[in-house]
Amino acid sequence: MQYRILCGVAFSTKCVRKRKRGTYLQEGYKTRKEIPSLIEAVRDEIGIYLQDLELALFEKSRKAFAQAFRHVLKHLDIVIRDKRDPRFEAKERVGTTLKTLLGVQVSFKRRRYNDTVTGDSVYLLDEVLGMVEGTQTSPALAKLMLQLAMMMSYRDAEESLEQFYGYRPVCHETIRQVVLKTG
Repeated sequence: MQYRILCGVAFSTKCVRKRKRGTYLQEGYKTRKEIPSLIEAVRDEIGIYLQDLELALFEKSRKAFAQAFRHVLKHLDIVIRDKRDPRFEAKERVGTTLKTLLGVQVSFKRRRYNDTVTGDSVYLLDEVLGMVEGTQTSPALAKLMLQLAMMMSYRDAEESLEQFYGYRPVCHETIRQVVLKTG
């Protein structure tokens, strides 16, 4: 698939309409009635509509967000390791994936700790971030799912999220589990 670059964003040639440069000037648009034709001709020459631009920039910002989020989580995990209560013994780093409000799944590693007092395994990063235990959703996404679930069925909430994101970020069962775990 070929791509056209505009302001650092790649657009597939599917959404790019090609028109010979300068043809709208040669066609002699003169009257007010012809302005819509001029606008369409310019739009065709540029080859992109606002919706295409908005969606492409949204996708680019989601990727940048995922990278920055991953970096911040890694740094927080290190800070927690260095400042933790000595009763928590650091063990291995375990990978997980977190679904976020922007509809991005962020994969990262966080440290598992053994609580020497209770003998439990804990993820201090999860506790610091306020993650809903037993789910892989960010607190902000969980809040959105709860709000939708109060207004509609779990399946309708799933559909609403799918319409907004353009794909299904969570299924209705995930929404149900978040509702049950948060009370």
